[in-house]
Amino acid sequence: MRRPAFYALILFVTGILLGNFFDLPKSLLLSVLILSLFFSLLFLLRKDQRDANLFIVISIILAGFFRCELFTKDFPANHISNFLNLDQPVTITGKIADEPDVRENKTFLKVQAQTLSTGKITIPTSGQIILKIKESTFDFDYADKIKFGGFLYEPSPRRNPGAFDYKKYLSRKRIYGLVSLSGVNKIEIVEKEPGNIFLSKIVIPLRSWILEVFEKTLSGNHQALLSGFLLGDTRDIPKEIYNMFRDTGTVHLLAVSGSNVWLVVGIIFAALSLFRIPKIPTTLITLICIFIFAYLVHNDPPVVRAGIMASVVLVGILLYKDANPLNLVSFSALIILLFSPLHLFDVGFQLSFASVFAIVLLVPKLSQLLSKYVSKSRKTLWRWIILPGLVSLSVEIILFPILAYYFNMVPLITVVANLFIVPLASLSVALSCFTLFSATFSLTFASIFSASNWLCLECILKLNTFFATLPIAKLTVPSPSIFSFIIYYLFLWLLLSSITQKRKAVIFSLVIIGNIFAWKGPLSSESQISKLTFLDVGKGNSTVIELPDRKTFLINAGEKRGNFNSGEYVVIPFLNKNGITKIDKLILTDNDSANINSAKFVAEEVKIEEVLMPSFDGSAQGIDQEFFTNISDKLIPLDSINEISDAENELRISFIDYPSIRKLALSPHGKIVKISYKDVDFCLLDGMKRAEFDPGFAWERVRNCEVLVISELVSYDDAKELIEKIEPQKIIFTRYYLRYQKDKISTLMAHEFPQIEYHRTLKNGAITCKTDGKKTDLDITIHEKLFSGPKYIPPKKIWKIQN
Repeated sequence: MRRPAFYALILFVTGILLGNFFDLPKSLLLSVLILSLFFSLLFLLRKDQRDANLFIVISIILAGFFRCELFTKDFPANHISNFLNLDQPVTITGKIADEPDVRENKTFLKVQAQTLSTGKITIPTSGQIILKIKESTFDFDYADKIKFGGFLYEPSPRRNPGAFDYKKYLSRKRIYGLVSLSGVNKIEIVEKEPGNIFLSKIVIPLRSWILEVFEKTLSGNHQALLSGFLLGDTRDIPKEIYNMFRDTGTVHLLAVSGSNVWLVVGIIFAALSLFRIPKIPTTLITLICIFIFAYLVHNDPPVVRAGIMASVVLVGILLYKDANPLNLVSFSALIILLFSPLHLFDVGFQLSFASVFAIVLLVPKLSQLLSKYVSKSRKTLWRWIILPGLVSLSVEIILFPILAYYFNMVPLITVVANLFIVPLASLSVALSCFTLFSATFSLTFASIFSASNWLCLECILKLNTFFATLPIAKLTVPSPSIFSFIIYYLFLWLLLSSITQKRKAVIFSLVIIGNIFAWKGPLSSESQISKLTFLDVGKGNSTVIELPDRKTFLINAGEKRGNFNSGEYVVIPFLNKNGITKIDKLILTDNDSANINSAKFVAEEVKIEEVLMPSFDGSAQGIDQEFFTNISDKLIPLDSINEISDAENELRISFIDYPSIRKLALSPHGKIVKISYKDVDFCLLDGMKRAEFDPGFAWERVRNCEVLVISELVSYDDAKELIEKIEPQKIIFTRYYLRYQKDKISTLMAHEFPQIEYHRTLKNGAITCKTDGKKTDLDITIHEKLFSGPKYIPPKKIWKIQN
């Protein structure tokens, strides 16, 4: 078997997937694993290869399953994750586990918890948390033992389709809780400890020195870009520049890709060979440099993968052994997953290994096909144009569904962009190595290399700007399903196989025909379904209506307050995930500046056909006037409109004025919105904080609606009156202030009207109502199918265990 690591990887990954979907006792898994290994050995000794292979397969799958369970489940009772979201603050003592992340107006500390106190009880604990300080500070160092008090809460999961899942992201790094403090004065440094000597004396000082050299020899975007190329540090890269790299398909350069590792290794190996250092010391020094470099960039999967591959290749050269490339990649992935199985679900891991598998598996086949038309005797053309183009094309083909799933975007210009930008980035990394080497002798001498690097970086920025602004730079696509993934890669495999084996062309054709019939049924069954999604935007409200003929209406866009913009972080990711590039009607039910400024961002990202909003001169403080300039030809005053309709879809949207508004109401121009799709009615009062209804209000206009959407900020009396008058079948509570506030109105209403079905965006995230015009089904966002954190154990049980 020439590729044992490849097959072992597939089996081990299967085990990890099983471990995430199913939960079995570790003791049972370990017992079965040992038994399976015993039978494998027994059959091998009896030279029964067939049965031995069967038990080896079972053993590897069970090993992946067991490793996943060991890594993610059954934490001890005193683990820090069991004390999240308590009703009271806690006091934590712990050690800073990594270099502090200091930013412009905040500081993040990763803390390894040691003890936890609440009231008069103090217990030893374990597990890592993030401590966020709302100011920049350099008072803390790696390994400092600190003590602080505050509310320990759970990281937020994905609350809206398409949004970032912070909880899963942190859990893959084995971080399970967060504490936020307003200032440094709330933290006590208990003891200054040396910590890990390798990190504290080598890695952290070296990383700081490298960044300091870059800061002294370069400035602005060029310095930030070089830090991204060499160290993967993208904190100082402006958002617009980062987005340009993403849109051109060259963002991998900012994540310290494997090519950077090979380049650094090549420079070190060549420099040592130049001084005629013997092969064994050269290999040993290079391996040490690879190890240090991996820690410099926080052991990101692409670097670890490239580092393992480079190490195996160097040792192979030393021993005069050839290595199978596919085996090398698979072995690297196995090592990473063995130490951290949840890296399997990390987008960086997936993109990195998918790219290398594309190069190893796809490039040779495409090269073989193209060699029939372009002779390899034209070495210059083949080496500098055709082969790099094939590499970029192969990577893009393999990454297409992954990019679509995570980013809802596929760069179309990436093949051409990489031909120009990747060589320049490699040159920039090489120049940075010379800069750092010369900086050990003279900073003036180092500045000469940095000046050359400035020109190189400037060319990269100009080229990225050019490619990113092309109309065909990227394609926005909806997120594919798991079934689509399988079909895509099966389609690709059959296509490539049919190139060399015509017999498989028949199979290829049958799969296409079968796929058409497979999709015909599901597509036709959804043809009469409309979807209303009530997004979780916290203090604001936002509703997306998707009709069967792909028309889309957006009612409000949440709010833009401080650094958080609902339009940017909630609405646009949702639209991208669903492949929505055009809004037929943007409806703003009030003139609140936060709502308008959030809607402005949405209007900049997608095409808007019409904008409906109350009459407004646009002169209020805090409103971006550019929005009104851009929509002036699309604006329709909402004051004179009582209803809009779409006869083809049997949709009607009615606007009803609030009868009488108290002083603390959201807006005197707010509207009640009634949405009718065939026989199903939805009533939206989620913009209301407090309202006083006139005795003569026409309740029959909204009575007996299927779904009532109401703000969680209304008073008990208002909510009770609304429910009694409207008599809905389902209620969705939206609009709240604090993410972790306790049940208030919703709990009281559930007790008052037990016959009604209740849901809350505070608890469930975005809620989607699917209706065919006769009945309505609800889908909620927060359903944890894959692992996102350890199981919850009630604190009272823990106190009992500890005492």
